[in-house]
Amino acid sequence: AAGTGEHEAAERMAAPGRDIFTLTLRKDGSSLGLNVSHEEQERTLLVEGIFPGSAAEAWNSRCAATGERAVCVGDQILGINGISRDPEQMLQQCREREVLTLTIWR
Repeated sequence: AAGTGEHEAAERMAAPGRDIFTLTLRKDGSSLGLNVSHEEQERTLLVEGIFPGSAAEAWNSRCAATGERAVCVGDQILGINGISRDPEQMLQQCREREVLTLTIWR
């Protein structure tokens, strides 16, 4: 079922030098601003780009000052708002929700 197994999946994928973290973005009327893709067999979203003027870019700008983790090209999004292993449902959350909690694997 969607939303279950997010951390179990992350633990299976974990490898030396890789890290999993969670962050919460508020769109505040702008776009999320992540260009993502996924392969048919993949159950994650791959960050391929970050758009200027977006919520993700604003988050990354704040991270420089606070030391929190920025979103980077190449990150894999394991889950959004508790939904994991279902890229279509995760993308739907991005379209419909104002506040998004992302679990990211780097």
